[in-house]
Amino acid sequence: MCSHCSDRIATLMDSAINGRLSKDELLMLLKPEFRPGFLRKCAAIETRFTDECAALDDPCLASGCSVAAVPGEACLQPLLWRETEYRSACGAEWIEIIRNPAARSLPH
Repeated sequence: MCSHCSDRIATLMDSAINGRLSKDELLMLLKPEFRPGFLRKCAAIETRFTDECAALDDPCLASGCSVAAVPGEACLQPLLWRETEYRSACGAEWIEIIRNPAARSLPH
């Protein structure tokens, strides 16, 4: 791999782990066949954040949490409240995938 490419990957990994790249931005840097696995991992993170929020028993809706009793359902609010942490968690999953050069779909 050329040093320029290696530097670029390292910069992207740093941005990913520090929550500076969105899930969609990371997704587009993967070849299509690697995208479903990444999305499943992010969905699991979204569910975890939702479950952690629901466990606080302080719903953002007056009528109560709209997804607390729905297994596997994710809520946007905890992702917005903890956006950098969420992006970092997805970034960590992306890094595990992107370490495989075959997974990379980097624009030139």
